[in-house]
Amino acid sequence: MPAVFVNYRGPDSAWAVLLDRELTELFGPEKVFRAGRSIRPGDDFVDRILTAVRTSSVLLAVIGPDWVTATGHDGHRRLSDPQDWVRREIAAAFDAGIPVVPVRIGQATLPGAAELPADIARLARCQYLPLSEQSASGDIERIAQELVRLDPTIRRRRGSAAHPAVGGPDRWRRLGRPRQAALGAIAAVAVVAAATLPAVRLLGWRTPARPVTVTGAAMPAGPASTPASRSASATAPPVRPPTPTPRPSLPGHAASPPDLPPLTGWPPPEISVPSPPPSWSPPPSWSPSPSPPGPSVSNRTDTAPVPDTTSTARRSPPPPPPPPPAATGRFTSPAAGASVTGSPVPAAGHVANLSGSLYCIVQDESGNYWPYRATPAPDGRWTANPGIGPAQINRQLPFTLILAGATAEAADWIRARYSNVDGVGGRLPVGVQELSRIQISRVA
Repeated sequence: MPAVFVNYRGPDSAWAVLLDRELTELFGPEKVFRAGRSIRPGDDFVDRILTAVRTSSVLLAVIGPDWVTATGHDGHRRLSDPQDWVRREIAAAFDAGIPVVPVRIGQATLPGAAELPADIARLARCQYLPLSEQSASGDIERIAQELVRLDPTIRRRRGSAAHPAVGGPDRWRRLGRPRQAALGAIAAVAVVAAATLPAVRLLGWRTPARPVTVTGAAMPAGPASTPASRSASATAPPVRPPTPTPRPSLPGHAASPPDLPPLTGWPPPEISVPSPPPSWSPPPSWSPSPSPPGPSVSNRTDTAPVPDTTSTARRSPPPPPPPPPAATGRFTSPAAGASVTGSPVPAAGHVANLSGSLYCIVQDESGNYWPYRATPAPDGRWTANPGIGPAQINRQLPFTLILAGATAEAADWIRARYSNVDGVGGRLPVGVQELSRIQISRVA
């Protein structure tokens, strides 16, 4: 007998599967009922669903962003249909006195009492539990805790004391073999390093001692000093800081290393620079071209340098292109308000600045749209033969003709209409630009 019943709508099935999987991991598959997993082929699903609701301890109602506004193939709201299974399951839980816990997905808006049918209006007063993508692990763990609180007979299975995503004995098993191998290699390196460090210290590998400067004199650090040297340094007068002048040598140290030869050949001999060549003089037959009137630029010394703006001009972006002109169109036949007979009806008109395909779309008396390809000519004229309703209609009915420029975004909608896909005829496709609309009537 299930203890938790997961109620959900089709668009929220991914969250319902997540809840089912994690709660099944914690409590066992026999304690959680989800129709997509728990109903076997050949079962009477009506009896199985209603029996599972009435025998459960808690019903979790998964509420996503479109839970209230979801519509069926006929365009009507699903929640307004008395045969809607989401509504029937919640109503059956209320009738049986079973607690109903709304599970809000992300930032979904919970329904108010005015948005709900009368038989499930109590859902608006039920306290909800959150479940979001950012904190899914913690949210599922809290849901599990609340389920145990609502029904103390629900027991966690052995090895599932905490949610696996946030800790617990199953954490290592969920990592998988590649991650287990990587963590094992890291642990082995850490063990080898811990075992090697004492051996390195035992062998006497030490960091060399650094010289310690005391009152301006460099003294070697470490155990090399003796009591005599310490007493001598204590009674000696302080040494002045070094100056840029030749540095005085310390007692017991040579002014320069004895194994270095004295520096010779300094300063180097002067480098002779050849004299510049004699100045160039023009030939007798050459004469400079006359310069324009005004002061000579080459002789001026007070002229400020002109900044180079060519690189900046090259980096500036080009101006945006002007927007393309908007497409326009109109009907020349049939005339607005005209009565036509037969089907299809020849339609014609003019169009300008068309950037996509041209369709003559018919809206019939039921509110459904039907696209028909229009053929534009180079001079802007277009013709189409839209079908105006079924032939068996024998009374006058209004229709709407829409001349539309269809972009690539409308291609899927047009293919779906040509394939008679249900549920897409009651709306115009996204990307259709309406150019002209007229009302006509059809008479059989």
